[in-house]
Amino acid sequence: MAAASRESSNTVLGLIQTPANVAAAMIADGTLTSESLVSAYLERITQREDAVFAFAHFDPEYALTQARARDKAVPLSPLHGIPIAIKDTIDTEDFPTEFNSPIYAGSKPTRDAACVAMVRQAGAVVLGKTRTVEFAAGGQNPATRNPHNPVHGPGGSSNGSAASVADFMTPLALGTQTGGSMIRPASFCGVFAMKPTWGSVSINGVRVNCPGLDSVGWNGRDVGDLALMASLYEIPGASDLPPIDLPNLRIGLCRSPVWQCADSATQNALDEARSRLQSVGVEITSVDLPEEFSAIPKAVATMMRGDARVAFLPEYRMSTDELHTDFKADVENRRHIGPEMLSEAYDTAAACRAKFSDVFQDLDALLTPSAPGEAVLFEEGHGDPVFNVIWSALHAPVINIPGMVGPTGLPVGLSLVGPRYSDARILAISKVLSPALEAT
Repeated sequence: MAAASRESSNTVLGLIQTPANVAAAMIADGTLTSESLVSAYLERITQREDAVFAFAHFDPEYALTQARARDKAVPLSPLHGIPIAIKDTIDTEDFPTEFNSPIYAGSKPTRDAACVAMVRQAGAVVLGKTRTVEFAAGGQNPATRNPHNPVHGPGGSSNGSAASVADFMTPLALGTQTGGSMIRPASFCGVFAMKPTWGSVSINGVRVNCPGLDSVGWNGRDVGDLALMASLYEIPGASDLPPIDLPNLRIGLCRSPVWQCADSATQNALDEARSRLQSVGVEITSVDLPEEFSAIPKAVATMMRGDARVAFLPEYRMSTDELHTDFKADVENRRHIGPEMLSEAYDTAAACRAKFSDVFQDLDALLTPSAPGEAVLFEEGHGDPVFNVIWSALHAPVINIPGMVGPTGLPVGLSLVGPRYSDARILAISKVLSPALEAT
């Protein structure tokens, strides 16, 4: 009996540790069913949700019903039968979308967001909704804990998406990013994440707080998983990644204009990355961004808070008493952001974007911090996006590559960044670099 129980546990563990792209191939060739895969993840959620608090909503029976239907159907795509979790700022017709706000408690959309509709049409199984910082913008933090150490937070605002993938509750999760809400949680939780080039995935049905920055992104187990999702959204080249010759790669080590915000964990991670990549033949060059790029963090702060005045005005008008004071401050413009300031901020970002491609004249990609350091303590909030906002403003594709470890044993990720619309090449480069960066 005990031996059978151990064998069952090992089977579940093996399934939930399998990358989505590998599981997808097994489903396609008939060696794995969607029902058995989804059942394994549901068992994991049952075991761990009370410790991690990754999900705002999930329905085991509904997930199994979807999986059984997938097993009876003709495969619709490489994503067929694969479970995925959805951030609770993205509309789903079969689960509430509450934004972690009392204003929307129990609110159930009548249709899926475009990015979810495409996932469902591809035959994936929607497991549930993951917890988020309120409106993905501030306000109250969710209860989600860091799977590596519950004393720490997972980062935000895509808290539950990163934590659920890190804790093997799901192989894939959708999230969003305005400033750093995909990449920083992925760094804190030690998982892969992709924030594609701005505008590459429809945000119809997604909570939008800053239209000039907001993007849909995703977490996965490896680069293959990121590419699987990028292919679904028809990001050019993602379904057939270009070959990469490792010894001929030219990577710019970019400390960025906010390097003073990096603690020893991030400083050591970047130094260690240089050493590891040079050892496998990658050409590493230290890169400084143009001086005018140092104005981007301030510009992004102005854009986010200025646009929030518009984003939260409906809730302010309809549900003032339930709206968090953070958002009341935005609507009431307590920071005194005027039209000239907002215009200047957007112009700063646009001017830097026009010059960004010049940075890559002799480089294939940049390697830069994903966060100031290890995950912050839970009570300290969801971390600082200071190392992410530059790339968000530049509309660049970014991939968090996990593998480094800080002094307390928590993950420290690094970001691979490319010029706009180089998503497929950044995926391909990440695929060949990640084994070296994950080495121990």
